[in-house]
Amino acid sequence: MKPTKASEKDVLRMVPETVPTLSVSSPWDFWLKFRNRSVDAEFEASISEERKTLDGLGFKISIAAAVLKILSLGSMDTTSRALCLGWILLSGVILPWIHLRELTDRWDSYSRKRGRIHHFYKLAVPLGGAVVLLSQDPLSSWDSGRIWSSIVSNTPISALFFATFFFRLPFKQHAVLQGIGALLSWMWVFNFDHACDANPEIADSTNRIGWLTEGAILTTAVFGIPVKRPTLQPNDFPCWLVGLFFHFWLGWFVPCVCAYYWESNSKTTFVKERPKGMPVVDFRTFKNGRGILMAFVSVVGTQAMWFTLKGLVNADLNCRAIKL
Repeated sequence: MKPTKASEKDVLRMVPETVPTLSVSSPWDFWLKFRNRSVDAEFEASISEERKTLDGLGFKISIAAAVLKILSLGSMDTTSRALCLGWILLSGVILPWIHLRELTDRWDSYSRKRGRIHHFYKLAVPLGGAVVLLSQDPLSSWDSGRIWSSIVSNTPISALFFATFFFRLPFKQHAVLQGIGALLSWMWVFNFDHACDANPEIADSTNRIGWLTEGAILTTAVFGIPVKRPTLQPNDFPCWLVGLFFHFWLGWFVPCVCAYYWESNSKTTFVKERPKGMPVVDFRTFKNGRGILMAFVSVVGTQAMWFTLKGLVNADLNCRAIKL
């Protein structure tokens, strides 16, 4: 008997219904929420042990860092020292110790209020750190030889950055809370600016940091082609410009990029291991596209933040010139 050519419909009937179709679209939305909302609870349950480990490690590091900070406190007046010491003990030792004990002994109770606990570390701790820094004498708070390390370690930037690595929340909550925390705590820049006005060496060191930062940003703006920079002039980069840029860049923008990467990576692994009810994704294409997008957003976002602040500097200089 002569074989007949099977029609397209006959071929489709022979394909088992359990074989999913290939999809290159992301299984979650912009905020990394699964399009199938019922899957989110399953995902959170699958990473509960990872969350528990990171939270515990974060509390332990917080306690150790607070003890080192207390031992390295510089000279300051009695009131400022008492305020600083009290805040470090409360936010860096006492509360982390209480939360660590509860996490270890009563995980179910801790997990129910985990979100509120992390709200405290993302909002109250940076705000408290800014208030404590504002209460101190500007000249005793900054060292002209260690401006960069002082900006990173003595300001709320360290608390904002630290909370991102260990106290992880769903990306949407993280981005909103991190932004609010950065907005609540940026006023430490006033202390820094007063120090620059009082000490020309601090202003000069900060000016050089701004010059190097703009050089790096201009280089990325032209895709790696070296840019000839003009001679560095005094007050080209005011202290408030450098302070605000690194506050929002290291305290909000970079943590959001990291949080997005970590969560998308975790969900990619989760989807791979949970084929039931999930679309089949070409993860090689998806991963490459995600990497390109994140690199593009990182470069463009950094440039936008820097040049927006530079625009404020130029506007201020133009207003002063008009008044003169």
